[in-house]
Amino acid sequence: MPIIKAMSEQIYDLFADSPYGKALSQKVRYAHYKPEGLSNEEWVRILGPDVNNLEHLRETLKITNEFIDRARNPHPEWRLGKLNFSPEEEELLRLAAIVHDWGEAMTGDIGWHRKTSETDVAKEFAALHKIIEEVCRPELDDALLKKIYQAADIAFMRGGSRLDQAFNAIEYIGYGNNALRAWSEREHYSGEMQELLAGLGKKLIVENFPICEKYAEIYPGNHYFILQNEKILKEIQDADIDWRDVPILANN
Repeated sequence: MPIIKAMSEQIYDLFADSPYGKALSQKVRYAHYKPEGLSNEEWVRILGPDVNNLEHLRETLKITNEFIDRARNPHPEWRLGKLNFSPEEEELLRLAAIVHDWGEAMTGDIGWHRKTSETDVAKEFAALHKIIEEVCRPELDDALLKKIYQAADIAFMRGGSRLDQAFNAIEYIGYGNNALRAWSEREHYSGEMQELLAGLGKKLIVENFPICEKYAEIYPGNHYFILQNEKILKEIQDADIDWRDVPILANN
């Protein structure tokens, strides 16, 4: 019997097989920190599949599924009870994970530290809509298209619902995972590469962890992430590293 894929996985495959998906697969996240001469493949090997822009969508879906499961089945240390998302809300969160960075196939990956202009966000949002029309409309019915557009609104915090905040909380778990990976990988290097990875881990924690902490008061998924990684997160926070020294490389 053939395996029936979930809707979110089907949408991922539809995008991945498109010219936009193929373009995104050639890009890497945090490229502005990647040393000159280091290939994209090696950067992904060091920092994990989440730094490949296409694979990042699937990795975010994994985090989303864990976030949803943690909401249904909180860990014993969580004292606020279950957080109930309806099946429709869960579906929209999964779709948001899949589509949230599609626009970067056209605009490029604007790092979180640079995406401060409303113009940048508007351009990426418009690009996402263009890709939905070109890739999805010929293949999907109107009901599913409507859900994908809803998911796009959620990903850009324009949905006007509690799911906007929930998806943002999911993304901050992702930043935390990236920080932990960079920090652990630093041990395998020396010199400038070690300093770069340590600095990147520190930078990601300094700039993103306080928001993740706030979400940990609302969502079991964020609470569990912090609880599970408490020791290493404290190690990064206490490290005597000036994260401002992490070089942003002009060639990237």
